[in-house]
Amino acid sequence: MTDPGRRRLLTMLGAAATALGSGCTTILGSTAGPNDDQPNETDRQQPSTTTENRSRGRTSGTDRDDPGSKLRRTAWASGTPLSADSGIGEWTATNGSVSSTDWHGPGGDTGVELVSPVRVDRTAMRASFDRPIDLTSSALSFGIRLDRAAEETIELQLLAPDADNRLSMERYLKRKEGTVRVDFAPSSVTGAPDLTDVRGLVIRAYTGDEKSLTLRVGAPRLRKLSQRRGAVILTFDDGHHTQFDTAKPIMDEFGYPGVVGVIPWFVGNEIRATRSQLHTMADDGWEMASHPQFEEAPLPTLSRKRQREAIERSQRWLIDEGFDSGGETLIWPFGDFDEGVLDMVGEFHELAFGGGSSPAPWAITEPAWVPRVNGDNPEEVRQAVDMAAGFGGVTTVMFHTIGQARLSTAAFRDELHYIEQADVDVVLPSALADAQPY
Repeated sequence: MTDPGRRRLLTMLGAAATALGSGCTTILGSTAGPNDDQPNETDRQQPSTTTENRSRGRTSGTDRDDPGSKLRRTAWASGTPLSADSGIGEWTATNGSVSSTDWHGPGGDTGVELVSPVRVDRTAMRASFDRPIDLTSSALSFGIRLDRAAEETIELQLLAPDADNRLSMERYLKRKEGTVRVDFAPSSVTGAPDLTDVRGLVIRAYTGDEKSLTLRVGAPRLRKLSQRRGAVILTFDDGHHTQFDTAKPIMDEFGYPGVVGVIPWFVGNEIRATRSQLHTMADDGWEMASHPQFEEAPLPTLSRKRQREAIERSQRWLIDEGFDSGGETLIWPFGDFDEGVLDMVGEFHELAFGGGSSPAPWAITEPAWVPRVNGDNPEEVRQAVDMAAGFGGVTTVMFHTIGQARLSTAAFRDELHYIEQADVDVVLPSALADAQPY
């Protein structure tokens, strides 16, 4: 991502939006109000029995475990297979069965499959590394695919060196997201884990609702870290006017820049920041990210054509406005995406931020899904900041309105003060993008 040619390409791709016909402008007019130009039923994804739909609408590629975008393929293959440093021994399961599978995890080696029976609240699998691994200067990532159950929370534990001294990370997955890579960064610790002596891995899944679960895991990879100092990224969704009126003056007191997720077709309406205010923020060091959101219509509910039009038009507006980082970053509307749009966004943006409730390492192998924590929950923010400070990760915080119903002004100021006292830097998405080798 440090290649300037990549950034020029993003700008060129964004420019292609000007060639879109009236079908785009009918749903994406830049002067639309909060209830205007919403997609109608024909814009939504419709169920189908065709072969194309059974393959879940991939935008390109023939292997469903091979991402359609070059960016994701390159990122998935970054680093080296864990087997080059230390293999994984035999897996054992709790409340389920585990077996080898010919499924090819993203980025290399074949994987294993965990299957749980119905009426089990949780299931797990565990394995030891052939040799202890040292994660003081490397990050560990895995390919994961959820093939059964609608939505689950996955917990990954690294035993450093044992269950009494471990690092844990929780991420949620949805079946529609297909195969993703999960970049490990701890969201909690037990005991006194030693990063120089990581000896095993546990993967736990919460099922419930009398559902069986099928989870595939494969292609563990290690990637050297460009740095180990912890960092925080402060993101503000939707471009609400309180982000300029209330949040920015407080951020200025601390000397912190932020990131606004801009919905271009809502800019300047009665509850949003104006173009002039967004430019003032950018002039003061803030970055603008694409946030192609419609009321009550997450991107996965739209047809692939409408998804592409929304992503292109949103990026085009940022570039036309002259925002330097306009072609780099997307914030997922409603934190919602599926397999096809994950691939699609990699054609236009270098990073995309969504839910996940955990920090991330500086080494990102899944650029289409960088996790965030909820800024409306001060306890969650403090925990994630502590983890970034203690283990050199990147915590991205999500805010919406400041000083209104979601988060009080006092609570917002307290969170910034906590960040100021922590051993972290406040950075922008461009810094995380520049840390990647692809």
